[in-house]
Amino acid sequence: MARLGEEISEVVHRGYKLHFKVPTAEELENIRKIHRDRTTDERRVVSDVADTLSDYMNRVESGDLSIEDLPTNLRERLRKLLSAD
Repeated sequence: MARLGEEISEVVHRGYKLHFKVPTAEELENIRKIHRDRTTDERRVVSDVADTLSDYMNRVESGDLSIEDLPTNLRERLRKLLSAD
């Protein structure tokens, strides 16, 4: 409830004008890609891969596996992908 009061005060302070960031064309493309309609099969694949990745991460965090257990080329691809964000 306190946050709502803060938001109201902020709106009043800004003279009841909206202030928001308009996404760039690249950001819009990414948003559309992420939130596109997916088939049942696509959703299943995403879910299965997410489950597998989650299982792997849990095993690394528990000490059962090490990131070094992955092949070198896969580790490098992951590092490159994660550093791109």
